[in-house]
Amino acid sequence: MLEHPHESWVNSRSRFLIKFFFFSDIEPAKRIKLIEHPLMVCRLRLENQQREPTPADPYQAVAWQRSLEVIEGEIHWLSQQLATEKKPQRHRGH
Repeated sequence: MLEHPHESWVNSRSRFLIKFFFFSDIEPAKRIKLIEHPLMVCRLRLENQQREPTPADPYQAVAWQRSLEVIEGEIHWLSQQLATEKKPQRHRGH
């Protein structure tokens, strides 16, 4: 993810989830770094999207709102994972 700075959000999310699947094999400090990057990207993406006016077309408005909800959900999930990683190590991976 960090090595592909211009990758689309969908592709970087897929790449992250593949790495996440194998987090037990990654050092704790690296796991934290791997979570912090997409979290930052999602927060920036949310800020940018919230600055945009809601589309007037009702279908576009619903799709726009759904997009916000997806990003907010991703932020919530990543925040939870980061909090878990920052807790003292107890039988979690390494």
